[in-house]
Amino acid sequence: MVGAPENFSIPDAKRVSAKIVIPEGRGRQEVIATLERAARELSDKTNADATMIFAYKPGDPTDGMFTVGRAVYAPGGKWDSATSNESKSITTELGELYFSPKKQQPASSEIITLKSPYMDYVAVSSEHGSWNDGNIIARVNNGTKAEILEIRKQPIGNQELVSIRVRIQSSTPAEGWVRSFDAGYK
Repeated sequence: MVGAPENFSIPDAKRVSAKIVIPEGRGRQEVIATLERAARELSDKTNADATMIFAYKPGDPTDGMFTVGRAVYAPGGKWDSATSNESKSITTELGELYFSPKKQQPASSEIITLKSPYMDYVAVSSEHGSWNDGNIIARVNNGTKAEILEIRKQPIGNQELVSIRVRIQSSTPAEGWVRSFDAGYK
């Protein structure tokens, strides 16, 4: 379990939520079984009317949406039905990105050619994950060479935002972030 369980009780119903980490490489049935077991164990431990488990991959931020899956053990399998007299059941939801084949990712120090599939240039940002005008430090021509300095991945629901920090190799060198698709990786 990641941290202590959190209490989300409402009048007339005790609701408790917890977060767990599931190692990579597990199959769908194994993940579902782990989620269900964790939700039942949390219910038994806390005597809650409804429990919810959020599961993450190792290293993923646990302050946002689940990246592996979620299980609810509650009356009718619904978190919002905690005050109901229905019998408890489990509903699960899986994060499909967890089960997707791993894509070829660039490596640090690799020299890449920047090319936007949408523009005649590639925007280089001072901030990871933000390409607002205020963050753009350079606009380089398609075909510009760059050295990879760092790769940052951030799960967003069933997708993953991959940003690459690069050192631009041109007459006006710059260091900043580019989107993975501008670096030839989707």
